[in-house]
Amino acid sequence: MRERNGKMQTPVSPYFFASFVALGVLGWIALSIVAAPADEPMFHFGESGAVTALSTVFMAMSSALALAVFYLRMDDWKVGAWFWLLLAAAFAFLAIDEQLMLHERGGNVLETSALGPSETFRNWNDLIVISYGIAALAIAALAVREILKSRTFALLFATAFAFYAIHTGLDSLLPSELAWKDVPEESAKLLCALFLFLALCARFLDLADRMQRPDPR
Repeated sequence: MRERNGKMQTPVSPYFFASFVALGVLGWIALSIVAAPADEPMFHFGESGAVTALSTVFMAMSSALALAVFYLRMDDWKVGAWFWLLLAAAFAFLAIDEQLMLHERGGNVLETSALGPSETFRNWNDLIVISYGIAALAIAALAVREILKSRTFALLFATAFAFYAIHTGLDSLLPSELAWKDVPEESAKLLCALFLFLALCARFLDLADRMQRPDPR
């Protein structure tokens, strides 16, 4: 940080940082295609590949940032600070889910149980992932005032949800036999995680900037 005209200035523009990270993610996706083993071209778009690994990193960092925002908003607990604590827990769970494949395992348990295979969806995994989105929408509806306190956060959060919808749609609608479907599907998942991370960065930096401003009194 440096001071200019009585205001604290960040050494790098947040927009430059966001653009740099976004370009890095697009490069990561391209490299995941180019650097795949010759006998398994979709390797890095599988559950053990590079795309899932980076998605996990973004989810974990988003969880930490949400927890930091919760700490800064604790004085307004009744207003909406609970949203950030819930968000931190949700992102931590999603990061664990990415690595331990919890929804895949849960889907397999349901399929081999008395319920049997899903009659509405291709498999129970899809229904579990869709339920994540429904839960997110319900929480967002309850915390809409808190979300709209930062227009940048709201816009980035909505963009992340749009990529989640694309990911879920491709996963649920396209036949699993299509070898290439993993590329757009997993890329959309990674971009969803990226925009969630950028949304949390924006909200955290906004609160940090407000705390650094001199008291007008």
